[in-house]
Amino acid sequence: MIKAVIFDLDNTLYDYDECNAPAMEKIAAVGAELFGCDKQKFLTTYEAAKTEVKRHFDPKNAAQHSRVFYIQKAAELSGVSPVGTLLPLYAAYWDTFIDAMRPYEGAAEFLRVLKENGIKTAICTDMTAYIQFRKIEKLGFASLIDAIVTSEEAGAEKPFPVNFHIALDKVGVRPAEALYVGDSWAKDVTGAQNVGITPIWFTARREFTPQEGVLQISDYTDKRLYDACGLQK
Repeated sequence: MIKAVIFDLDNTLYDYDECNAPAMEKIAAVGAELFGCDKQKFLTTYEAAKTEVKRHFDPKNAAQHSRVFYIQKAAELSGVSPVGTLLPLYAAYWDTFIDAMRPYEGAAEFLRVLKENGIKTAICTDMTAYIQFRKIEKLGFASLIDAIVTSEEAGAEKPFPVNFHIALDKVGVRPAEALYVGDSWAKDVTGAQNVGITPIWFTARREFTPQEGVLQISDYTDKRLYDACGLQK
């Protein structure tokens, strides 16, 4: 019997790419003004900074995703003080990103049905905690999610087992009593399988080769998702 459904967040409950595009446009415009360069120069420097930050941190460390460090390093590479420039750039990116967020079709309704039927819900996600909490709030899921674990809290990135075990502990279920919904085969599907959780591969509008033995869905109105939980649609 399924007692909990655990979800990835980015590109699983909403479309990350649709939010990132306008956010990058905004940070480029603000960055060009603050750094005294054109937008393309800022973006080139920002990408170089991102590469350096990811190289610096252990790949298991959630800090590798921090826009704070990307912006700080971009300022340093440009000979600009990050003091006075970092916070406006950070706000430019994330305020624009979060304003653009919309849940995938049917996601809110599915979460409501789970709650109404006493099935626990959790989010198990990479990235830093503060921003992920902001995203959940913006999506309107704050009252529908029982627990969250980020890679910042876990001290490791998926597919490390610790992330999944923390999520299971928080909702108080055994692996066999949970489903895991995520978009990444390597991080979500394989990670869930490795700890004994049944995975559901969420592919949205992306093209993926079907994999035998794993339920693959592209939206939350799919009756097979409800069936997997033992629910009526």
